[in-house]
Amino acid sequence: MTVIPLALATCFPLVVSTPSLWIIIDDCSTDNTQEVVKSYNDKRIIYYRHKKNKGYLAARNTGWNLAKGKYNCQLGDDDELLPKALEIVVNTFNKLSAQGVKFLWFDIINAELETLSGSGLGKEGYITYKDILSGKVRGDFWQIVDLDLLSHYRFDEGWYGAPVGDGILWLRLLRKSKGYYVPKALYKAYREHGNERECRKRLNLTKHLAGLHRYEKTFLEENGEELIHILDEVFASKTVDEWDRLCREYHLIYSRIKTVEEAIDDPQALANDFFVDLPHPAGSMKVLASPVKFHQNPASVGAPAPELGQHTEEILLDLGYSGEDIARLAGNVQIKQGRVKPP
Repeated sequence: MTVIPLALATCFPLVVSTPSLWIIIDDCSTDNTQEVVKSYNDKRIIYYRHKKNKGYLAARNTGWNLAKGKYNCQLGDDDELLPKALEIVVNTFNKLSAQGVKFLWFDIINAELETLSGSGLGKEGYITYKDILSGKVRGDFWQIVDLDLLSHYRFDEGWYGAPVGDGILWLRLLRKSKGYYVPKALYKAYREHGNERECRKRLNLTKHLAGLHRYEKTFLEENGEELIHILDEVFASKTVDEWDRLCREYHLIYSRIKTVEEAIDDPQALANDFFVDLPHPAGSMKVLASPVKFHQNPASVGAPAPELGQHTEEILLDLGYSGEDIARLAGNVQIKQGRVKPP
């Protein structure tokens, strides 16, 4: 078990000026994690082992449940904190305490690519709920939260396998308080797991898909209304023709909502025979074709709509009127207004 010593080796030099408590959550591993942790014999380390494997989000929740003190941050078992990381975090909180900041975001370095893992936050400043919901912020950042703000909030462990399983929690916190971004990399993450680092277990596909569905359902229930407002603002910023061009340019699957006039002349609708020409005394007109198509017995559109008064005589005869009665009533206003009663 090589990753725990590597992670702790980056942490202990940071506690000289920043007293800390380190909680290690063992998600029912099958290696020698427990022996490695005990070898440190350090009171600053709390070791907790799950009786069964519960997954990444459950391990993070357990860490929060055991956390004490003022601020909390989390470190993956195969990742590293950079020099003075905790000192910078505490100093930043102290500097911004008067503004009520309880949620900090710092950059993460992708160790293999040597690039930042997140984007969208160009300069130091506040992060809002809308910034995250609108998709302005992308990728991974290192979050440190005041435990007073975190309160009872936890990850839904049913979000198993969701690629952004922590996103809903950050949105919940940002509804309560603004976050603050500092453009400084304090965390190094290893995305490719080789022989010297711990490889994550393969996802159970059924459980993974169920987790994604549950995550999406929760996301829309909690944020759908606000998201619609954001999308309305975005769509209103361009004309229909501009959006049509952009969607084609990026090869998006979309459909333009057309007016009745546009739909009648739509090339795809015409190619699929959605409309047919129907003869009418007033002139040929386009009408909807049958929605059901049969190969051997093609459906066809029946007679055109009747003209005004076309069936008046037929209906009056059915009602018991004679030909003489109908002739007498032909110019009567009662026929025109539909007030004729059966004889």
